Amino acid sequence: MTRLRVAYNLACRHNAVLSVVFITSPVRTYAGTEGRTISVGFTSQVEDIAAEKSKRVEYEFRQWCKLHDVRYEWTMVEGEHIKILTQLSHYHDLAIVSQSDPQNLEEMLFAELPDQLAMVGSCPVIVLPHGQRRMVLGRRILVAWKETVECSRAVRSAIPFLQQAEAVTLVSREGGREAARSLERIANTLRLHDIEPAVRAPQHGARAAEGRVLEYARESRADMIVMGGSGNSRLRELVLGGGTRRLLTNANIPILMSH
Repeated sequence: MTRLRVAYNLACRHNAVLSVVFITSPVRTYAGTEGRTISVGFTSQVEDIAAEKSKRVEYEFRQWCKLHDVRYEWTMVEGEHIKILTQLSHYHDLAIVSQSDPQNLEEMLFAELPDQLAMVGSCPVIVLPHGQRRMVLGRRILVAWKETVECSRAVRSAIPFLQQAEAVTLVSREGGREAARSLERIANTLRLHDIEPAVRAPQHGARAAEGRVLEYARESRADMIVMGGSGNSRLRELVLGGGTRRLLTNANIPILMSH
């Protein structure tokens, strides 16, 4: 329900249309369980549980929308989460998902990780930290800058948030003099949008800067990070990890990301 609350608040703040998609997974048939093991009754029971949960969430969602003049739409669909979300990302301005649950073995086994949308979707994505029920985001924003197409897209997508923020801090995900010059360039770009960021000089060494993004966020008391996804191979990023995957896994505040 955290995703719903955050999406609802953002829709009110930005006068947006709120689109809620409730996705149910098809009943899985694991290797060696075909035949009589998966009965029609069991399949029906799983579908009934999903339908009941959908009705409960939909009722609460519609009750919230009645309190304010918020335009919305509700859709329930069955299928693979990441496939459906990727398709829908072509037709929306922003997607809101949650970090994967590290205790959910089925998600990990079948790689149905909602935060993968930040790597494969076509619209910017806000990834909410797992397990936090209530949060306020967008008051104090950390922009983790790197001179890449992905990061540039993320910053452009975040301009409405940056313009409303109380404080914006710019840090570099790389080190060295060129990173410092690039940081000043993006600061000047933001100033053209009436955003006055605090610029933090980059540390020496790209790895040190990349690994300290979450530390920078804590020091600046940020409630949201804006950053681009990795420019590496998607397969390599998802399977082998990397700075982007580590940040998505370990962040305890929302991340707005574009790829």
